Amino acid sequence: MESFSMDRMGLVMTKEIRENWRNLLMMLGVMLGTMTMAAILCAQSTISSPRKYDPAIGGEVIAFTMLFFAFGAISASMMFRNMNSKESRLATLMNPASQLEKYIARWLIFIPGFVAV
Repeated sequence: MESFSMDRMGLVMTKEIRENWRNLLMMLGVMLGTMTMAAILCAQSTISSPRKYDPAIGGEVIAFTMLFFAFGAISASMMFRNMNSKESRLATLMNPASQLEKYIARWLIFIPGFVAV
């Protein structure tokens, strides 16, 4: 048996996205909403500034850096949340793909996907 197949990994990734699309979409909405609120609050605090440059940029960089690390930790912890109950562990482990394919598929969804967002 071949231990790694790109086609099978693609199928596993598609299965993960189809099964967890609501959670992924909710995570996307929370991340974008929080970043939007941080940008609005940073801009609101410097709205009456008569300077030629935007003074809110410094605050946004700090806020977005902190949010990046916080959401990165949350995304990494959610990577294997399907192993938290007996039924989901069985469903995950009985999937006819290698453990490497399952790991890479989930890693591609949660880590580079998070960075892209």
